[in-house]
Amino acid sequence: MTVEEANRRAQSLLRSGKLPGVTNVRIVPGTGQHKYKAIYNDNKTLQWGHKDYQDFLVHKDEKRRQNFNNRFHKLIVASHGDPSKKAFWFVINW
Repeated sequence: MTVEEANRRAQSLLRSGKLPGVTNVRIVPGTGQHKYKAIYNDNKTLQWGHKDYQDFLVHKDEKRRQNFNNRFHKLIVASHGDPSKKAFWFVINW
């Protein structure tokens, strides 16, 4: 997924209320090894995604997606509503 696609998806999720605790968001290219950087609530930032790895929206492999969900499910649930956690932003890649 490109940064532009991630930004459009983030805006859509924000409008639909699926990013609790976030009042505004912008996705830009990450720095270093990170693929994405979220700038949210005016001045907070968080980077996630490794530039060398594909996300589901690129590889479309359901088995890989399920394996990811199995590994990170508890982390994703625990981060619900906390935009300072990387797992909160995984929803953009689904």
